Amino acid sequence: MSEKTSHRKAAPDQIRKEILLEDAINIIERETVCEITTCSKAGDLIVRPADAQWQAKEGRFIVTTSVAFPQWAYNVRRNPRACLSFNPENDRRQFIVQCAATAPDVVLPPHDLEQYWRELFERIPSIAAQARNGDRSSMEWFYWRIPIYLTPVSTWSVDMGENHD
Repeated sequence: MSEKTSHRKAAPDQIRKEILLEDAINIIERETVCEITTCSKAGDLIVRPADAQWQAKEGRFIVTTSVAFPQWAYNVRRNPRACLSFNPENDRRQFIVQCAATAPDVVLPPHDLEQYWRELFERIPSIAAQARNGDRSSMEWFYWRIPIYLTPVSTWSVDMGENHD
C-alpha cells in the first residue's frame, strides 16, 4: 500500500534560510500579489491569492477580504497562525513570512481604507480603471472590506532552483 502526500519535497538544490524582515520587505513591497495561507475549521491549509501591504508604522501587513468572502477572517479568528508567500518575477527565491494574524470583527467602508486602496490602485492600475469607469456603483459591496492584520514572526527565503513550477 503506497501512501500519497500532498506536499512537495524540497529538491537538494533548494535552500531555505531565515532572513531579515527588512531585506524581504524591499522585495515584497514591489510585488502586486502574494498568497495567504490560513487554517480551516477542520485544520486544512487554505491558500488564496491576496494583496498584502506592509504598514511600516505598525510593523505589520494588511490584507483585506470582501464581505462576500469572510472565510479568511473566520479562519484567523479560530487560529491566528498564517503565512504570506511571495514569489517575485525574475527571482529564483520565494519569500515566506510566518505571521500572527488578527481579524477584528469590523467591516470597513472605502474611506476608512484610503491608503490601502491608493496603494492597490498604484500597483494594479486595472483595478483603478474599473473604479473610475463606473463599475464601482454596481460593485459597491466589493469595496467594503474586512481587514486582516498580519504581524511577522519569522521570515524565510527559499531558493527554488532553475526549474520550478
